[in-house]
Amino acid sequence: MDLAVLQLRLAAGEPLPFWQEALANLVVHGADRRQAIARARAAVDATQIEGLETDLAVHALVLDDPGFQRGEVTIGSLGALMQRHRGH
Repeated sequence: MDLAVLQLRLAAGEPLPFWQEALANLVVHGADRRQAIARARAAVDATQIEGLETDLAVHALVLDDPGFQRGEVTIGSLGALMQRHRGH
């Protein structure tokens, strides 16, 4: 799989800087959008983090969204997706 983890934070007991709450940044590449999304989805599925809450489920939800897959993303897309997922 063609992917890179750009950053890994939170060594044993080390606090995260206030401006960066990410444990890691994941970058994937593909020949096209479809392949890159499939690789990102596989990476999200393969990621295991124990002892901390993560937002991996939100990333999976976004990657599985047909609108995102078609590239139809706006500033309100995530909020609308979350409302649909919660049944509002």
